[in-house]
Amino acid sequence: MIWKQKGGAQAPPDAVALTERAAQEFSVPAGILLGTIECESNFRLGLVSSAGAVGPCQFKRKFAADYYRYAGFAFDLEGWESVRGMAAIYAYYAQLGAKRHGFAGVDRWRYALAAHRWGQNSAQAKTLSRAGRITDVEEAMRRNGVWYEEEAKMADTKLSEHFALSEFYDPANYADVLKGRAAPTVKAADIDPRIVQLLELIREQARKKWPGAVITIRPHGGYRPDPLNALVGGAAGSQHRKGNAADFSIVAGGKKVNAAHVAVWAERWMADAGVKGGVGMYHAGDNYIHVDARGKNVHWYASYSSNGCPGQGGVPCVYRTGTKGAGVCLIQRVLGLTPDGKFGKQTAAALKKWQSAHGLQADGVYGAATNRAMGGLLPW
Repeated sequence: MIWKQKGGAQAPPDAVALTERAAQEFSVPAGILLGTIECESNFRLGLVSSAGAVGPCQFKRKFAADYYRYAGFAFDLEGWESVRGMAAIYAYYAQLGAKRHGFAGVDRWRYALAAHRWGQNSAQAKTLSRAGRITDVEEAMRRNGVWYEEEAKMADTKLSEHFALSEFYDPANYADVLKGRAAPTVKAADIDPRIVQLLELIREQARKKWPGAVITIRPHGGYRPDPLNALVGGAAGSQHRKGNAADFSIVAGGKKVNAAHVAVWAERWMADAGVKGGVGMYHAGDNYIHVDARGKNVHWYASYSSNGCPGQGGVPCVYRTGTKGAGVCLIQRVLGLTPDGKFGKQTAAALKKWQSAHGLQADGVYGAATNRAMGGLLPW
């Protein structure tokens, strides 16, 4: 690549080449690195700013420990090695922006730019303020015809009307676990069309229940090719390894819908639609659920096993001491308990008290009769 600086001067070829290698190593757009170096130092070594920033990327020595932690390794702040550190840090920031603020696509990298310039918790980073640094770097990238074109290739790889390949797999989201190793290459054919079709149907039905609802797939919640699945703690038999699963939130009115409600609703809808697949939830405090299109009905809660989970509560089941599921979270809320999704002794005792007060057999078992008495809390 030839990088033209403002005014037409050509950037040092060796510096451009090492920057391209760093970009490839950490799955960061080369333009964001080259634009940063141009705007920070004009590709000069030995530059020290009035604020004490050094090197081609203008790192501040007093924050060295933080830089090393974000990158996952120590590096020379002043030499060309700092470009490799910058690449790792941008990958870290992009992942952080996705996790904390839900930024996707180009906005992940805009957050990374702002986080480096003003700090990850700055108002500029949180609001993607483009004044100053982001505008400068983007101008340099446009001038050289990079980044947006590269980003668009993946973002525009449509799997369906509303879902793109980049939503199922974004290598930047795995920078922290890859620790400098190259990310696997993924193509559209790696994603099972059954999960894409299922998500489209869920989106369509969700918008009937929650007007304007959108589905947001978690950073590690789509396709996880080896070795990524193991690196993020996924089960060996996970459908994510097969490109046939999604961990997602439903966002409506600017807020994420309670995951227990989504799990119960999804299980009910899938049963009514004759869709066979998995519906999983892991913690009462989660704001996402798991679905897959494996071809048989499976459900689990708080583990990768179905043991103890008779269902999420979307279809008729019985909850008693020792069971668990998303439906238990809803029952616990009615009983005035802090939801954890696990039907333990405290939940059984509270249910017995409620049953007694409502003229039911106080057996501490939640079945069809108790569900009717609770006004059809679960959609049976």
